[in-house]
Amino acid sequence: MRIYDKMKTSRIEGGLGLTPTVYTYTAAMRAALNSHMFEKAALIWEDALRSECMPDCRLATTYMEVCSRMGNSEAALKLYE
Repeated sequence: MRIYDKMKTSRIEGGLGLTPTVYTYTAAMRAALNSHMFEKAALIWEDALRSECMPDCRLATTYMEVCSRMGNSEAALKLYE
């Protein structure tokens, strides 16, 4: 998670100032999910939605798993809309 945070933090703030890709978001969400950091995983999803990248099926599936683990089936079902 520290790598993800450092990567997306601007250079002015001491980060790398890189733009995450859909693969970056998916890997970060999987890492948060595997560490039982469900709220962090949900925040990464929100970061991805605010970015210019288009979520793919792997990222969406990971978010659905996050929602499931958080007991938020409504958010998971909303992806089908």
